[in-house]
Amino acid sequence: MRQKMESVLSVRWNDEGLPLPVRVYRAKYQAISQVLDRSPEILDRIHDDLRKLSQGGRRGREGDYTSENILRALVVQSIEGLSFRDVVVRIAESAFLQDFLRMRKKTVMDYTFLNKCFKAIRPETWKAVNELLGQDAVQRDLIDPATIRTDTTVVETNIHYPTGSSLLWDAWRVASRWLRRAREIEPAWRWNCRRFCRRCGRWRPRRGGRR
Repeated sequence: MRQKMESVLSVRWNDEGLPLPVRVYRAKYQAISQVLDRSPEILDRIHDDLRKLSQGGRRGREGDYTSENILRALVVQSIEGLSFRDVVVRIAESAFLQDFLRMRKKTVMDYTFLNKCFKAIRPETWKAVNELLGQDAVQRDLIDPATIRTDTTVVETNIHYPTGSSLLWDAWRVASRWLRRAREIEPAWRWNCRRFCRRCGRWRPRRGGRR
């Protein structure tokens, strides 16, 4: 059975005399730790998925790592942008990161185990965690929900690759369609196709000829 968390006393690090990048690096993780402590619902969601992963072993045996250890290790892996293999090396070589994970002098988990834990966390759980982080940011006036920028999922579609020549051809094709409609409204109005093609930087394609 996996424990959710353990009572661990964090080290108070003395950053005086350290270079600015080191102080900024540590301040970033300290701020993240405060966010996780301020939103215990995040750990609750992660623990529900990781608890299922620990089932099936020897009865009565507790997991070597708490859900909090695993969650914070995955946070480090995401921030550092490292593979699972490299992130366990980074954690093992850094007493500061071990304190962030609240390992309590434990040996660092194997990268295969960390990868298995990551796969055990469902996409719905990560979505809920993202919503909880957004709610915390709104409550602390860190973001304004009146203006939100979102990213969309890239999907395959039957459009051409956006090269410069193809974009110019699209501009000619759309503009010429508008001009034909305008001429239907006002027949006396004239427009020069060849001059327009020169402005676009491309000749109108002809079947069997050059463009």
